[in-house]
Amino acid sequence: MKYLDYRKAIGALAAVVMVIGVSVDTAQAANIYAVEAAAPRQLDAITANHVDEIGAWEYVYDIVMDAESQFANFSLNGADFSQIINQRPFSHGSDTGIHTQKWDGYAASTGIKSWDRSAYGSYNSGGSWVGGAGAILGGDIVNSWHAPGDYQGSSSWAGVDPKFIGPGKLVDDIDGSVGTALLYNNRVTTGTAYNGVVMTTRLVHANAPEADVITFRGYSFNGATVYMNTVTGPGSMWVNSGGLYVGSEGDGTLNVEAGGVVSNTNGYIGYDTDSTGEATVTGSGSTWINSGDLHVGESGSGSVNVTDS
Repeated sequence: MKYLDYRKAIGALAAVVMVIGVSVDTAQAANIYAVEAAAPRQLDAITANHVDEIGAWEYVYDIVMDAESQFANFSLNGADFSQIINQRPFSHGSDTGIHTQKWDGYAASTGIKSWDRSAYGSYNSGGSWVGGAGAILGGDIVNSWHAPGDYQGSSSWAGVDPKFIGPGKLVDDIDGSVGTALLYNNRVTTGTAYNGVVMTTRLVHANAPEADVITFRGYSFNGATVYMNTVTGPGSMWVNSGGLYVGSEGDGTLNVEAGGVVSNTNGYIGYDTDSTGEATVTGSGSTWINSGDLHVGESGSGSVNVTDS
């Protein structure tokens, strides 16, 4: 599993990169699987949906059913999704989670209830997507990847499923990492078989893309069948399009280890007066790339350690 604990540069910054091997079958699952709705892209002031997303990476996945009638839930594993930037806490009955920028057959229907609209990035109104939760981080965003009619699923609570797919919630990863995977629960199932997209999810993460790093795991309703495949997702490389400040308006540490990679323009260790910064690069393959200048102790106190172990 690739993990990067991401913090904004201002203030006490802590970044840790760990790499643990995970062996999975990369073949596409037969009945329920994930695909990339678009290639990952690094967001800028124009493409970002919120100022906090600038410089981070956008990952958009479609969940597809192939002649499948039901599923209990599915999860995305292999990255630390507790670090997604577009988080927004949400609760619906017993379903709680941190992520709502998603779309399914219920959001695409004309029967979506007014109190459920904020459970989505946007919902169908008159054939077009309109906002659900407001112009906040993790809130309103127009679905530019699919029209409402593209989604398989029901148009009302009395109809067939998939209908309401709950918010993404943090659960343990399949490799045992605690609270790093995202799980989406399905509400009700039916005998109707679907062929096509049942859900799209948009995730924003600081880490740059890596092929086949994310493992999709879908469960049939009775738990008898598990479907798995892998997709590109946040890897172990943190790309900062601007400067990196370790210890700015406070103390900070940066640890790059176990083959992790951090990249930025200018680096500042101990930037402000009365601030202390410490950076450590350790282990085979661990790399910190400063394409500009590295300032150690700009106005405060700073140190850089490079070790083999």
